Amino acid sequence: MPVVTPTIGNTNVYHILSARYDGSTMTTYRDGNAVSTNSFVTTGPWTLNQIGAWFSSYFMVGDLAEIIVYPAALSDADLSTTTAYLNGKYFIAQIKAGNYHTCALTGSGGVKCWGGNAEGQLGNGSNTDSWEAGDVNGLKSGVASIGLGAYHTCAVTNSGGVQCWGDNGNGQLGIGSQLSQTNPTRLSTLTSGVSAIAGGEFFTCALTMAGGVKCWGDNTFGQLGDGTTSPRYTPYDVPTFPSGVKAIATGYNSTCVLTSSSGVKCWGYNVNGELGRGTKSTQEFAPADVKGLTSGVTGISAGLGQACALLSGGGVLCWGKGNPTPVPVSGVNPGVTAIAQGPFPTCVLTSSGGVQCWGDNSHGEIGDGSTTYRPNATGVVGLSAAATAIGVGAYHSCAIVIGGAQC
Repeated sequence: MPVVTPTIGNTNVYHILSARYDGSTMTTYRDGNAVSTNSFVTTGPWTLNQIGAWFSSYFMVGDLAEIIVYPAALSDADLSTTTAYLNGKYFIAQIKAGNYHTCALTGSGGVKCWGGNAEGQLGNGSNTDSWEAGDVNGLKSGVASIGLGAYHTCAVTNSGGVQCWGDNGNGQLGIGSQLSQTNPTRLSTLTSGVSAIAGGEFFTCALTMAGGVKCWGDNTFGQLGDGTTSPRYTPYDVPTFPSGVKAIATGYNSTCVLTSSSGVKCWGYNVNGELGRGTKSTQEFAPADVKGLTSGVTGISAGLGQACALLSGGGVLCWGKGNPTPVPVSGVNPGVTAIAQGPFPTCVLTSSGGVQCWGDNSHGEIGDGSTTYRPNATGVVGLSAAATAIGVGAYHSCAIVIGGAQC
C-alpha cells in the first residue's frame, strides 16, 4: 500500500529513505539501495509511527525522508513521476543572482525566481516584486541551466535552445528588439546548440556545445568581442572563439572565457585592470591572455571592475580594482570547488560544503553577521547544512543547502 522508491540528487550530502510494499514484503531503501526486507501481510491502515519505526534503524543526521502513500505498487512511469516530484521539491541544481533578483533551477528542470521585478526579470508575466520563490511562466521543467544579468534572466533548455526575459533596453534578450519582456521569450536564432549562458549588466553571452561563444546586447566597451562598440540585438559569434572554450563569465562591462587549455582570456572594459593584462585602459576589443593564467585554471568569475580564477590546486587569484595582474586572495580555505561573483562581493565553495566570501559587505552580503568590508576570505556563518552551490548578486549572496536555499 505505501510505496516510495525515489532517489534524488545530492546524496553525498543527505540521504533519502524510502519503502516499497508489494502485499507480502516490505523493503526499505537508503538512497535507492535496499537495506532491509521484512515479510508480512497487512491491509493497513498504517500509522505514521509504524512507518517511522521501519526506518528508525537507518536514520542518520542529515537524512531527509518523504513518505507518499499509493493504493498499489508503482509502475515505472509512476516511479519516474514521483522522482521528478521529489527532485523538484527538495533538490536545487543551480542558484544565480542578479542585482535585485534571484533564480533557482530545480532538480526537475523548473525555474523559480524571486526579488525585484521592475523589468519583468522574474518571468511571471508582471512587474510586481515577489518576496517568495515563484514559478517562471512556461518553465516548470525542461531547463538545463540559467544565467542572470543585472535586470534580466535567461535559461538554456534541455534541447540547447535559449529563452530570456526582463530588461531589454540594450537588446540583452537577443530577440531582435529593445522591448522588455515579462515572460520567457525564445531566441529564434538560438534554438539549439547552447550549453551555458551568462548575463552582464546589459549584455549576455552564451557558450555553445561546440565550445564557441556568442554575445549580444550593450557593447559600449567592446564587451561583445566583435571589435566594435555597436550594440547587437541578436546573438553574434565572437570571431576569436568558434571553438575551444569551456566556460564563460560576464562582468558588468567585460567578458572572460576559460579555454580548453585551461587558460583565461578577457576583453571589454579595463579602467580597473579587470582584464588582467598588466595595464589599465578604457577598453580592449580583442580577447587576450590574463597574465600568468595560460593554463592551470578550473573556474572563472567576473564582477564590477574585477575578475577571479580558481586554480587547479584550489587557490584563488583575482585582478582588477587597482590590480591589473592576478594576485592571491588571502584566507581562502583548501579544497575550493566553485567560485561566484557579483558586482561587489565574491564567494567560494569548498569541498566540505563551507562558503567563504570577501569584498563589500554594506548589506551583509558576506554572511559573517556584520556589515564590515572584508578584504580577505571570510567564513559564512549560519548555514543550516553543507552547501552544494553558490550564487552572488549585487547586494546579496545565496547557497544551496539540504532541501532548499539560504540567502
